[in-house]
Formats: sequence, C-alpha cells, structure tokens
Amino acid sequence: MSLSTLLRSIGPEFLKHARKWPVGLAISLLVALVLIGLGRMAFLQVLESKSLDLRFALLSPPAQAEDEIILVGIDDSSLAYFSDNGVSWPWPRNFYAYFLEYMNRAGAAAVLFDLLFYQPDIDRAESQAGQTDAAFAQAIRRNGRVVLAAQLSADPLGSGVDLSPFALPGDETQTFGGRAYRGVLAPIEPLRRATGAIGVVNVEPDADGVIRRTPLMERFTGQLLPKLALAGYLELTGTGAKVQSSATRLKLNPLTIPLDGRGNFLVHWYGRGSLCRFVRCVPFAAVIQSAAALEAGQTPAIDLALFKDKAVIVGATAAGLMDLKSTPAAEIQPGMEIWATILLNLLHQDFVYRPALWIDALSVFLAGWVTFWLITRMTGAKAHVLALALPVLGLSAETVVLWLSQRMAVNFTLPLLGCLTAYLLHTSLGYFIEGRHKRQIRNAMARYLHPDLVDQIAADPERVEMGGQEIEATVLFSDIYNFTTISENYTPKELVTHLNTYFSEISRFVLDFGGMLDKYTGDGIMAIFGAPLPRADHALLACRAALAHKQFGDGLEDAPQAAVTHQFHRRTRLGIHSGPIVAGNIGSSRRMDYTAIGDTVNLSARLEGVNKIYKTKIIISEPCFRQVKDEFICRELDFLRVKGKKQPTRIYELIDRRDEQTQNRYSWIDIYHEALKHYRAGRFQEAAEQFEGIGAKNALDEASRVMAQRCRYLLSHPPEDWDGILTLEVK
Repeated sequence: MSLSTLLRSIGPEFLKHARKWPVGLAISLLVALVLIGLGRMAFLQVLESKSLDLRFALLSPPAQAEDEIILVGIDDSSLAYFSDNGVSWPWPRNFYAYFLEYMNRAGAAAVLFDLLFYQPDIDRAESQAGQTDAAFAQAIRRNGRVVLAAQLSADPLGSGVDLSPFALPGDETQTFGGRAYRGVLAPIEPLRRATGAIGVVNVEPDADGVIRRTPLMERFTGQLLPKLALAGYLELTGTGAKVQSSATRLKLNPLTIPLDGRGNFLVHWYGRGSLCRFVRCVPFAAVIQSAAALEAGQTPAIDLALFKDKAVIVGATAAGLMDLKSTPAAEIQPGMEIWATILLNLLHQDFVYRPALWIDALSVFLAGWVTFWLITRMTGAKAHVLALALPVLGLSAETVVLWLSQRMAVNFTLPLLGCLTAYLLHTSLGYFIEGRHKRQIRNAMARYLHPDLVDQIAADPERVEMGGQEIEATVLFSDIYNFTTISENYTPKELVTHLNTYFSEISRFVLDFGGMLDKYTGDGIMAIFGAPLPRADHALLACRAALAHKQFGDGLEDAPQAAVTHQFHRRTRLGIHSGPIVAGNIGSSRRMDYTAIGDTVNLSARLEGVNKIYKTKIIISEPCFRQVKDEFICRELDFLRVKGKKQPTRIYELIDRRDEQTQNRYSWIDIYHEALKHYRAGRFQEAAEQFEGIGAKNALDEASRVMAQRCRYLLSHPPEDWDGILTLEVK
C-alpha cells in the first residue's frame, strides 16, 4: 500500500490538515533558528531574567531557617550608638580586633569581612593608626579563619600588590566568566600578612540593574582569585584542590558547580524579601556591647553560643555606607546578603541548572509547531484563544515542574515568543492568501469607533449600511463643573494634554463595566450601556461605572496645587437615563458613526445639567432607578419638568452601594423623603425645617440646603397653583 493510499484511507479530514504540516514545520524551524539567534539580545535576556525572578519569588521560599551563617550588620543603629559615644565613622580598626576576639571566644567557624581595608587607619586623639592596624592584624592572626575583601578595578591603582598567596591553583589558560582587571583595592600589607584568605567582592548587575549572577573567580595578573563567598566556602570546608573551570561548570573536587554557559554562577535566591527572614542578623553594636558585658562579668545580650561553629559575615547595611544592591530577592539588599546567599548555595549544593542550547531550541520549535497545529485544527474564536492559551499553559507547567524537581531554569521567554511568532506568521499568511475578503471586513471596521462591533461586522459585512435598530439601553452623559474657569489658567496645548489624561481615566470606568464610548463632547463623554450588544443589566452597569468613578474622584485631592485632572474628576457630573434608543450607523456613505439618538439620549443629557441645581454628582432617571434600586442606595431628589419636555420626571441621586454598613450610614435619607412629602403638599415651613436639619447634620449634603432655600423662597413668594413640580426653563 502506497503512502498516499494509506493517507486517503485515514480520511479526508486528516489529509486536509496534513497538507499544511510542511508549512507549519518550516515556520516552526525558522522561528526557532531566528529566536535562538536573537536570544543574546539584551532586552530578551532581561525578559527571561524577569521570568526567572518570578520562579525565585513564587516557587523558592526557604523551607526552614538556616543556622550555618550569622550576619553582623553595620546598620544605622550601630552608627548612631558609636556616634553617641563619641566615635564617628569610619571606626578605629581595634573595634574589629575586639570583635574578632569575641568571635574567637565564641568559636566561630570563619569570619568574612565584606568591608574594604585598603588604606591605613587614621590617627585619632585616643589612638594611633599604626596601633589600631596592628591590633586588628594580631586579632586576624589569632583567629586564623578570617577572609578579607578586595575589590578589582579597571584602573591600574594597586596593580603592584602581590595577591599570589591567596590565588587558587589552576590552569592559567582555562576559560571562565571573569573580566580583565588592571588594579586592586586590597587590604593593607599588615592585614594581608595576617590573613590566610582574601575574597573579591566585585559583582556586576544585569542589563536591568539587577544582580542575578556572578563569576565565582576573577583573573588578576594571571592568577585566579576567589570571590568572597567562594573563599569563605573554601575556608569552611578546607577544600584546596586544583580548580577546573569552563563556561558551563566549575570543579572543586569533590564539588562540581554549574555555570550559566558564560562562566557565571547563577545565584539561587531564596524567595522574595530580606535574607534576614531565615538567616539570623544582628547589629554590630549589639555584638560589641555583648563582648563588653561578658568582659565585665555580666550576661551578654547576644549569647556566645549563637556564633559557635557558624560562618559570620560582617558588612554594611546602613544606607549611607553605599553597599546596597538590587536583586531578585529585594529591590534594596545589602551586599553581604548576596555573599551569604551564594555561600548557602555552595554549602547546600543548592544550584540552578541551565539546559544546553539545543534544548532551548527544541523547546522553541515544539512551541511554534503546537501553536500552528492547534490553529489549523480549530475554527472560530476558540482557535485563536486555544492556539495561544494551551501552549502557554504547557510551557508554564513544564517550567514549574522542571524548576521544582530539578532546579532546571529552562528558557520560558523564547518558547513563549515562539508561540506568538508562529501565531502571527500563520495569521499573516492567512491574511495575504485569503486577503480580499478579510480586507473588506477590515475596511468596514475602520468606519466604526468601538471594537465591540468587530464580531458582528466580521460575521456579516453587509450590516455596514445606513440605518439602525431600536433597543433598550442606558445612556450616560458627563460634564466638568466650572470647566471654563479652570481652563482659563492654561494654554490650549496644556489644556488638551490635561483633557486627554482625564478622558483616558474616565473612559476606563466606562469600558471596564461593559459600556461603549460613543463620543467625546467637549469636556464630557457620551456612553451607552447595552449597545451594540444588547444586555439586560445595562442600567446596573452604567450605575456601577458612575459610582466607581465618583469614589475614584472623591479619593483625589481638590487643593489648588493638586493635579488638574484631579480637579476634573472631582467636579465631574453625570446624568443617566434608561429607555429605548435608536442605535446604528448614522452618517454618509463616506463617513459613518455608530451612535444613538432618541428621547432617552436627550433626557440623559438634560439630567447631567440638572446636577448643578442640586449640587450633586450623579442623577439618574426613574426608569433607571427602578432597575437598580435593589443594588444601590438612591434618594429621590425632586419631581421636575426639564426644558423641552412636557411630561415631568422623578429624578434620583445615586449615592452608594446597598449593604449593611451603608444602610445605617444613610438613614437620614428617610428624613429627606419625609421633607419632600411636606414640600409637595405645600407645607413649606415643615419641609424647610427638615431640609435644614439634614443639611446641618450632613455638611456635605448640598441638595438638602438647596431644597431648604427653595422652601424659604416659596414661603415668602407663595405659588398660586402648586402641584409640587419644578419646571426648568434652562438646559
């Protein structure tokens, strides 16, 4: 049986899709090759680094408190303590000698100084530099397990310093990830003679300024110098074997340390937050105080047993000492915490592994192929959703599983881009191959202002014609009170900038609650809820959007120096009315707008303007109130006849959402409604007294004061035929 016969026997559906497979394979292979080639670009590396940060933050919390390391911080409290006792920074070196003697007595396994002592101490009134340096050197010698810090530089300063006693044995020709340096800030000679180990403290951030990796060694004058954490590890474990290093691993028998392919050690950060969450941190001043207390026969605040058999790292944590870094664990982290993290990685062999390049390439290829296969197998909107969602979910699952089980940091960014690129290439090819029909649809869509019409037009392009349909909907109008006065203080260019910012923010509330932005009306907007796609809850959506914006505006400052847009939001008035509208394409054959017309639109615009009479922010009509009264607290403001309308309408103020707390908070609304009954019955004295009582208790309720003033006016100017209806002669 031939292959074609076999395929025909499987079925025409299989053949239809199989014909596309060579194209999909070619696209996936091309995408994989291109993305792997672009993978070294800085912005892609930053994106991948961010995805790795998420793995540290979400999937690498410390299992338990670590007790191998104690951090001793030169913090603000320590600086303040010694300053109050007449000792300013930098402290005399005999302080560190005193500290080391305490560590000797405590039985610390090793002491690492993340501090630079590259200059002699200074003479002080109570001490001489030579004496304090000598005291520190003697303490280092007596301890025997002290690691001092050195910093390499591109400048030739200190290039003659001999650091060969502290170099690691290794092949000078072997490769590793270090940079070439010409100078060094090394400990002064008395300290170098006293110590048995020096560690380099250089660390370079990634392109986004975050420290994620570092070489564990640096080459200087042809010798391999360990970083501070590695020097501490060697001091603690007594490892002294010859170093074997490549771009992917560093071998210190019996330990093999994985590198990232460029000779850098990828630090395994323990979750999000300060290292002091699970490693004990104590202030330097507290240790000195404890040493003095013990010497005086008193009980120290910090027990000696805390430091027994521990690696102690001393470093600066005070902001003024300029040793703060940005890491995936914290935006601001002291440098000594970085070395503590690396030292824990080495002691626990808690390494992050990078897969080989061909594995990343295969992952990109498969992600692209799966995306292509899915989009060719399905039709409709689900094809576009699933073709992206399923591969992304698969990649996420693979990333999480390999991280949790192997600490394998597979590349997530490139396969994700592979999915997106394969999807875009497929849809682009479809556009050009079947372009005529889709271009007609896109040309039709270009006539519209709102993206909700896309599905309707794509399904039936003939619907782009003159005319419309009558539907039930809710219309919202907004306006900024006193906008003209505010705008006089700004140039037209500045005013447009402020308005654009304001419109962007207020539009968000409309769109978030399913509304359609119909148009911008000077300093306001017109929005429709329930069109172009009909919805039964259009009134609820409009009121939710309006109340959300009001609460947003109430939370902003309204001072003269506040942002202009803050004033716009706090002075926004809204009118909302529900009813029948005619919605559709209105315009000419060359230019159309999807909009709405009708009495509902006109009344909602009138209601927006009525706010200025009652000094309210949101007024809704009675038809709208009937649909939202179970969810929102509203009060009936008045019964009025707007200009241009013969029939009167009841208007309501939208106040708050209805729940147990708000129900009690707005109990005064019942008094307002009772006063309204007196007002409509012509009992103006009783109504005025109740309105005034509400206004006195609720300082922000301007509507009660307005109604009280109206009652007082009617008392002095009694109407001839009183029907309780207010007729407005202006819009």
